[in-house]
Amino acid sequence: RGPMTASTSAAAESHRQVLAGNRLFRGVAPEVLDEIVDIPELVRVDVDRILFEEGAAGDYLYLILTGSVRVSKAGRGGRQETLSYFEPGDFFGEMAFLDLEPRSAQACTVQPCALGRVDHAGFERLLRLAPGPISQNLTNGIVGRLRRANTHLIAELTRAERLSLIGAMAAAITHDFKNPMSAIL
Repeated sequence: RGPMTASTSAAAESHRQVLAGNRLFRGVAPEVLDEIVDIPELVRVDVDRILFEEGAAGDYLYLILTGSVRVSKAGRGGRQETLSYFEPGDFFGEMAFLDLEPRSAQACTVQPCALGRVDHAGFERLLRLAPGPISQNLTNGIVGRLRRANTHLIAELTRAERLSLIGAMAAAITHDFKNPMSAIL
């Protein structure tokens, strides 16, 4: 690697601190962070840029260093329906990355972003160097998203049920107005 200058040393320390602030690296020892600081490929992405499309291969797991990302899925009328927003300290793109299935959603930058991209070889290295914390943090992240999805699903089902009930009541009232004898009886 060559001798480290003061500016490279400061940059490495800054990068290590950013990684330490990411949910994926919670509980990873500082000396291990020093060993993995070079794993994520740093990329800068402008606002409103698609990082990956629904159906694409899951080649990378992403870490948000700065900026914000919107994850969405094609929905009604082909429009993108927002599933989630991710902020600095979050990671995303793990589903297709882990199960090697096509991406289930699209990711697009909402603000200019600095991202860390981790490929499969880098992820295997992360797991060798910090298997416990990385696995636990990944599991916690996935479980948290599943809980939020369940809560959202139940709220949507409840809303749809209420709308259905209101529709049925409105239809009954309309029917009664159209047939006064029925209403009298």
